Amino acid sequence: MSVRRITALVLILWVSVWAAETYDIERWAVGAVGLGWAGFGAALAGPTEYMINPAGLGNAERTEIIGTWIPDFAETATPCFGAALVKPMRTESASLGEERTFGTLAVSIFNAADSHFIGGGYYPCDWPPRGGRTPPDWSFEGQSLACISFGSRASDLFAYGLNLKVLSIEDNGRADSGFGLDAGMQLYPGDFRVGLSLINLIPPGISLADERSFAERVIRFGAGYSLFGVLTLAAELEYYTSLDWLDYGLCTEIVPVERDDFRIALGGGYRVREELWGGFLSLRFGIFEVAIGVRGRIGFDRLLPSSIWVGLSPEI
Repeated sequence: MSVRRITALVLILWVSVWAAETYDIERWAVGAVGLGWAGFGAALAGPTEYMINPAGLGNAERTEIIGTWIPDFAETATPCFGAALVKPMRTESASLGEERTFGTLAVSIFNAADSHFIGGGYYPCDWPPRGGRTPPDWSFEGQSLACISFGSRASDLFAYGLNLKVLSIEDNGRADSGFGLDAGMQLYPGDFRVGLSLINLIPPGISLADERSFAERVIRFGAGYSLFGVLTLAAELEYYTSLDWLDYGLCTEIVPVERDDFRIALGGGYRVREELWGGFLSLRFGIFEVAIGVRGRIGFDRLLPSSIWVGLSPEI
């Protein structure tokens, strides 16, 4: 199949879906740092934020075994759990006699047992209002997301990545699953960072009623600058195609200490239209790493779903 035909097929898949849903399991799966960035991070995403931009996997240097937990939220959602394995694949160069990483593979699964929401006001997570309209009541008895991801640093300037995922939804005794595909890229010209991610480029389709709906397509574009390798600040745009909803804002990461066996990172993000803020703190000591991400909304008197992330990096 020629490149021109593949491009035409992708464009058809992109524009031909009318009914779309935003499933909260996809929002929660971004991890503690991703939640701390308020869901942004196309330019800044690293190896553990591949659900925001799979190209971030191209920068992986160590194996990570990750556990994620999101506690109950305001009696609208039971805890969400996640587990992932991030494994750089290395090969030895015959000519140079040194080990090189040609790509990183990640396998992950996320599950939320129950979630529900009564229409009116804001969405329970950081969902955008549907064109300013009041959202309908909804409930799901179960949501899960399984994903196989690959990312590669093709050169010093460019990285790319893909997420192949299966979204499963259960409600009222009915269940269905659908396959989807995310794609992303990052550029590193000097101290600048540029990222583009296409979430649900091929969207999972779910049939729990007469009409088949598809997961919402999201385009994220970000550009940032790193100052002295310590502070990185990025501006980002995020567009929901079916909802015709554009949000924008900032996200940042500060790394005051970084050594081979010890690292401290903190940062945050802000969405202008949703008035949503977030923050995170990440600590790595030896083979252990822990991160905590929190989110809130201006004028809202309690935190939105937040996350605790625990990682282990064994020498395997």
